[in-house]
Amino acid sequence: MSWSSTCGARWVGLAMSVMACTSEQTSARSDPLPEPPAGMTVIAAGCFEMGSPALEGDAREWPAHPVRHGTFAIDTQLVTNDAFAAFLRARGNVCAEGSVSWPCYDCARAGGLDCAASYAPTKTCQAAAGAAANQGCGDHPVVNVTWFGAAAYCAWRGRAFAAPWTGARLPTEAEWERAARGPGRDGCQGGNRFPWGEECPPEFLWDFYAGPYLADALCESNPAWTQATSRANCVEGDCADGWAGTSPVGAFPRGASAEGIFDLVGNVSQWVLDPYHDSFEGAPSDGSVFTGTSPWRVRRGSHFAMSGRMLRGAFRTLDPPSAARSYTGFRCVAVQDTSAIWQDGGGGTAPPPETPAWSHDIQPLVIEACAPCHIGPTKTACMGNTCLSSFYDAMTDLETCCKGAEGPGAQESATCSGAALSVAACGLKRVYEFPTSGKDPLPADQVDLLKRWLDAGVPEHR
Repeated sequence: MSWSSTCGARWVGLAMSVMACTSEQTSARSDPLPEPPAGMTVIAAGCFEMGSPALEGDAREWPAHPVRHGTFAIDTQLVTNDAFAAFLRARGNVCAEGSVSWPCYDCARAGGLDCAASYAPTKTCQAAAGAAANQGCGDHPVVNVTWFGAAAYCAWRGRAFAAPWTGARLPTEAEWERAARGPGRDGCQGGNRFPWGEECPPEFLWDFYAGPYLADALCESNPAWTQATSRANCVEGDCADGWAGTSPVGAFPRGASAEGIFDLVGNVSQWVLDPYHDSFEGAPSDGSVFTGTSPWRVRRGSHFAMSGRMLRGAFRTLDPPSAARSYTGFRCVAVQDTSAIWQDGGGGTAPPPETPAWSHDIQPLVIEACAPCHIGPTKTACMGNTCLSSFYDAMTDLETCCKGAEGPGAQESATCSGAALSVAACGLKRVYEFPTSGKDPLPADQVDLLKRWLDAGVPEHR
């Protein structure tokens, strides 16, 4: 074996150094990566910086910290309606955890599957601009799936995997973020801001979100996206992608990650394995699940109704694991051990729907829908000095906006009455018309959730 010029210059003349250099060269060579299961992409072991720098993103993405992860394989595409329908036909629609059972898929919501027709994919998924009025939903990502359903699907699918893969599960937060941001640069530093690199959606430069980290030359020179050049399916005013709802998986090849993984941001938000924590303080450094007792689970990646700012690979939000949303889907990872694979708790029926409460249902929605403008480390970081960081902030704003200066019991103003009742001055005002980032309305199921919470008297806890 010949020496590299670097090794030769460093160690020439020393017999022990020859051995050291040879060893260094050998260890630098990557071992062959295992062949991934069908439909997956292998991510080689490595190190990257997880989270956002202190001036970027939201406080729940801090602190940025190095993560050394092992080799894993992750779905190249989101799980589709076709794939999830096969799971439901084979297994049924009850996903039990211990003695509590939940539906895997919410048949009561309009979506991509017809539960009355053996879970056949429907044919009414919204078409792209200029296309036919209706399109089959089979190749759209499955939505209206609970965390329990997503975890059960991955375990079911992984039973067919061959060695060295022993099964499948939902990705950990760290695995998902590594796939979305690519390998770290210069050791554990950096990683892409977006899966495709650093090219920003135009909305990222609004003064609304101004910060010194945004005004870089790359973002400033970025042209407006069109349907032909869009890199993701997000709120139409930002991404100009042609889809008001979900899009077929893989429809945005320009937005693929460094390893060729599609739809890591945009299209649908994605369940991951971890319980929610409001920061990365104490998070593991090896890519494993961040264990905890939170009643919420983490979702990663933005969805079709969210702003361009949320396309960052570090963005994270939360939801109850029983939530089934029109904008939430998932993907799986293959594992080489059996840790954290879903364990089916048996049969049973799901508990009846419960009254929405702030701490269980509404706060996650507010964090997602209002965070760009109204949740920050200080009041001055929020639009109009209005923050919604707690139930009490929200209720203070409710009294100010809808009850007037007289406080509780005063007559409601015209803009806060009836079905248009405002939850807070932040922008949940007129819930049927609330614009995400000032452009498009909330998804219908978020509007319904808010309306039911208002009708119940805005309860705080469940």
